[in-house]
Amino acid sequence: MISATTTQVLPCVKYSMNEAQSRALDLMIESVYKADAKLRGCAYNQECFHELMGWRQLMIDTLYHYKDLNEVPAQVSEAKEKAESLVPPRSNIL
Repeated sequence: MISATTTQVLPCVKYSMNEAQSRALDLMIESVYKADAKLRGCAYNQECFHELMGWRQLMIDTLYHYKDLNEVPAQVSEAKEKAESLVPPRSNIL
């Protein structure tokens, strides 16, 4: 028997970034760069420091990708109108 699973596919619609979104993106990039000694200490103790740094680099690369293109994913662009969380818990946006 063949079973099928369904996956939610979110639209890849992108919008040009407005000034507020650009400032917010700059702050997000700054927050990712800002060192958190307590968090890094926890990662070291849990033996996942290098994995944490890998995730950090992926986030930095992704944020700069949107900055370079001056584009905003639909989820970010529509968040203000919807007044809801950008990424619901355990979201499948990626």
